[in-house]
Amino acid sequence: MQVDSWYILSAEYGLLDPDREVRPYEKTLNNMAAAARWRWAEQVWTDLKPILNIGDTIVILAGQRYREHLEPWLKSADYSVSVPMRGLPIGKQLAWLDDAYE
Repeated sequence: MQVDSWYILSAEYGLLDPDREVRPYEKTLNNMAAAARWRWAEQVWTDLKPILNIGDTIVILAGQRYREHLEPWLKSADYSVSVPMRGLPIGKQLAWLDDAYE
């Protein structure tokens, strides 16, 4: 799979360029209220739109809370979305990542 660009989904900072350095934090979407997750996803979607191109395939390597709103928005905008670790528990996700990117 060719990767043209990639970004980090951060509960604290939203969409991050991988070269941006940030301070450590403990925030997670997993214990954030539904309305706050919606606002977070809305900001990430706003940040994503200008960098996406028609026909892009978006691969999401993030948990359900991080993609719950983004995935439907991407699909409704006609982007192809792949979530290869969907449904895997965290240990199997880490093993999948280890195997896929050795």
